[in-house]
Amino acid sequence: MSAEQAACRMSLAAELARLQPRIVVALGAMAAQTLCGNTFSITRERGRWRRLGADTAGCATWHPAAILRTPDDKRATLYRQLVQDLSEIARRTSARA
Repeated sequence: MSAEQAACRMSLAAELARLQPRIVVALGAMAAQTLCGNTFSITRERGRWRRLGADTAGCATWHPAAILRTPDDKRATLYRQLVQDLSEIARRTSARA
């Protein structure tokens, strides 16, 4: 997978430079690692905001499919975290509008 991430990083960087988004959201570990580097850990760093450029902030959270594959006893916790993260993303998005 890291070969695919490396192949996509340059394209992603060029796209971000062209679009200049204010907020970028990575859903899942693979997207987050492509955006933030291979050492990024979704379990440790989800929901934390990072500066990705002069005017761009980024945040990573659980991919909904990962939550569906999670054992029943942990699924509710991950779902709550996803909703919390998406609520914060929505709040920041509306504050910037």
